[in-house]
Amino acid sequence: MTRWRLFLSVLLILLIALPALMPFVDLASHPVAWRAWGEAPRLGRLAGNTLLLVGGTLLVALPVGVALAALLYRTDLPWRRWLRRLVVLALFVPLPLVASGWQAALGSGGWLSLGAWNAPFPRPLVVIDPDNPWQPWGQGFAAVWIHAMAALPWVVLLCGQAFRWVERPLEEDALLDAPAWRVFLRVTLVRSRATIVLATLWVAAQVATDITVTNMMQVRTFAEEIYVQTVRPELRSGLAAEDLVARAVAISIPSVLLMVAIVIVAAHRWERSLPPLGAIHTTPLNFCLRRWRWPAWILSIIAVGLVLGVPVGSLVWRAGLVEQPEHWSVETMWHYLNAAVRVDGHTVAWSILQGLLAGVCLAGLVLVASWLIRGGPRFRMLLLVLLALAWALPGPVIGLGLKATISLILDVTHDPPFLLTALHRGPSPIPVLWVQVVRFFPCALALIWPVVRYIPDELYDAASLDGASPVQQLRHLVGPLSLPACLRTVLAILILSLGELSASKLVEPAASQTFADELFMMMHFGVKNALAAYCLVLFGVVIAAALVLAVVERWKRV
Repeated sequence: MTRWRLFLSVLLILLIALPALMPFVDLASHPVAWRAWGEAPRLGRLAGNTLLLVGGTLLVALPVGVALAALLYRTDLPWRRWLRRLVVLALFVPLPLVASGWQAALGSGGWLSLGAWNAPFPRPLVVIDPDNPWQPWGQGFAAVWIHAMAALPWVVLLCGQAFRWVERPLEEDALLDAPAWRVFLRVTLVRSRATIVLATLWVAAQVATDITVTNMMQVRTFAEEIYVQTVRPELRSGLAAEDLVARAVAISIPSVLLMVAIVIVAAHRWERSLPPLGAIHTTPLNFCLRRWRWPAWILSIIAVGLVLGVPVGSLVWRAGLVEQPEHWSVETMWHYLNAAVRVDGHTVAWSILQGLLAGVCLAGLVLVASWLIRGGPRFRMLLLVLLALAWALPGPVIGLGLKATISLILDVTHDPPFLLTALHRGPSPIPVLWVQVVRFFPCALALIWPVVRYIPDELYDAASLDGASPVQQLRHLVGPLSLPACLRTVLAILILSLGELSASKLVEPAASQTFADELFMMMHFGVKNALAAYCLVLFGVVIAAALVLAVVERWKRV
């Protein structure tokens, strides 16, 4: 297996580490970029905006997500299985759809809009532009709320799975001396704290590295700064565009290094704190809510409705809204839905193809990597470093790194026509596919690695005694047992890729525009009928993919 690990290590370094590190290598040729560290006020505003955005999102999503995970996964709450399925469905709703849905509900002209949310405040709480007054919904609060609603399903899923893995004997022994609520706080929550920390890091990294919401809401974070300097360089400063991009990359180095260190340490602690292998196969203990059962059910319905019902319902309302006189019409909504499919149906199909390719490639790559972790501590450390890099880097930095990598490949090979078409001019899915592999490598590893890790050693020993080679173990043992996780990973990557913008927008060929890019451009002009219809088409793709996965998993169980 040593040769397998060596081959896969080289492949992962070329696919993930090279694009991730290229922007920082390019800093050597732009020494003027390091002068950006002398702009303390500007850096302070960027750091403050980023911290406020991440902190505000966690302040909303983390306590609500932990409480909802406890109710859905560890209590006798009515309809908890159906509510869990809705939360999992919300997990894969692309961020542009969430942003557009809440903008249609609470933004200017929305059906729940309040005038105070769009009224200017003389003293900004989130410093976006010192010359312009702050508007609560139009700028700062909207970005926090949208990111919180998008992050809530991730917190529920990660914490809920951790709650189910807590050893049942520990909780049963504690129940002899304490009530259920105290057992949950002092045993269940304590045994799951490493996963809660990882969920916190996951949400923080997702919020800090994305530009979909911050660009629309005009919140200047470190990731947004890199993107703006890339697509709209401020040439009036007297610096070349390349120098401005390098300056933006240079100021992101401390946050990236800090996140890499935190992720590696947290991953080590998480693996050490996992319960023994036998705990995952036991049925978890359900706590009885008693008189709080139905009040908790109402609160859970409200939370799930906020996550999924409000944004989707707002898009349905906006797609069929007629301005003069103002009323809702099914014919109007159907007209715009037909127009969206007719005009950009090929773009949707192209984006689905790219997402499927990314999901299949990542599922296969991560499955083999998770299998090779067993008995390979150095290979495991390499995976953790790559995980931390891909997780911590802002999306625009990864996009810039892949552009530099593609330029390097074309320079070394002297621009052959087939590579120019495949990597630069298009139409080709390869650049977007490659950047999505880098961006979603942490997600795929988080979904597949725990499943492969929990395959008992006895099964490997039995396969070895029967004469199975390592490749046969992968094909006939690891592969079949991990198939449901691989299918879920393909679905997750497909849906996430449909909403990925921060990196793919910088590398997509002009002849291969993604559907997310179409949505992104339309979002800047407000949520109109056409944008709402486009988002509903995207949600239809999510529903169809989820149904296909459910049918396949049911067929596999039969």
